[in-house]
Amino acid sequence: MSLAAAFVSGVLFLVAFFALRLVPISLSTVAVLRGALQVLRDSQETDDAKERAMRQSTVRLLSVLAAIAWRLLLAFLLAAVPLVVADLLGLAPWQESASALERWEMIVALCLVGIALCYGWARTWSKT
Repeated sequence: MSLAAAFVSGVLFLVAFFALRLVPISLSTVAVLRGALQVLRDSQETDDAKERAMRQSTVRLLSVLAAIAWRLLLAFLLAAVPLVVADLLGLAPWQESASALERWEMIVALCLVGIALCYGWARTWSKT
């Protein structure tokens, strides 16, 4: 039963990871950095304009960091629910279920589920 709880936990984490849009939000940091570097490289900009752009970029990066942090926390909390519920119901000890997540079979299975979810979400988003 610990394998089932671990598998459900891993699937919930993957679903939360994609549903909370962690990848697009993380990629937005690259866009912010590119914009800041573009201003820094522009020889026609004044030092004050460059400094202002860097301050704005810093604020945007900190807000993206906060968004990533709370979404990751939520994803981990959702993933812990099946482990805690299985433990409370006496189906599988929490430690045993958590250690099942480290087994190579579970990692491979969750990777395959993640690939399927990624493919499914990509197909769904491309239609809209």
